[in-house]
Amino acid sequence: MTTHDQALSGPGPEKGPEKGHEKGHDRKSVEIEQRMEQICLLLKSDPKMSISGISTELGITHKQVRIAIDRLKTAGVIQFTGSGRGGHWIVRN
Repeated sequence: MTTHDQALSGPGPEKGPEKGHEKGHDRKSVEIEQRMEQICLLLKSDPKMSISGISTELGITHKQVRIAIDRLKTAGVIQFTGSGRGGHWIVRN
């Protein structure tokens, strides 16, 4: 065994933080929470607002609106009632 081999066989570098605990992850959570609050306010003021309308009003993508709405529905904060064209949102918060 050479000196070079001994250096390679020693303990490896320490591992960094686990995935998901990085600063960017916390910032995304805060952004989603803020989006959810904004969406609730919009739906309170106009219960018939569409996802396209929310997207345009907040300047975010349809996917971002859909993710926030799915989380709000799962949490029981909002509910859509009626048909797709004639329905409306109920905000329970």
